[in-house]
Amino acid sequence: MSATAIYKPLRSAPEITREDVATFTNGGCHILADEISKLSGWPIHCFLDAEGSPDWHAFIVPRNGWRLDVEGLQLEHEHNARWAEYVSETDCEHSEFPYEEIVDVWGSVAEDDSTVSRAREVALLLLAAVEAEINVGGERL
Repeated sequence: MSATAIYKPLRSAPEITREDVATFTNGGCHILADEISKLSGWPIHCFLDAEGSPDWHAFIVPRNGWRLDVEGLQLEHEHNARWAEYVSETDCEHSEFPYEEIVDVWGSVAEDDSTVSRAREVALLLLAAVEAEINVGGERL
């Protein structure tokens, strides 16, 4: 990312709402992760089930040790603590998955036009916030 803002929020809510958090932590996380990945090139990860398939929650790994989802940029241990009660059997193990494989396993949960449209907007908001944090902290992801 450049020093000037390249991710500009779109038209609707200029911030991430409680409704966004509910949508993208309860069935729509893979849609948001896909939109972030399309814009940034960063890989989509999911926590694993016992067989190594995508299980709970899709998120972005912009760099080793960091996680990005609707709740923002977090250190790996903070993100794992947030999701630990859902993935305890695999001890928060995760792996990279293509979006299509996640949809094959999970189905097209919550994938309607309004959810995809809002996911694009939220992705831009999140990436703008990450870029601002990088510019303030001086460290690049």
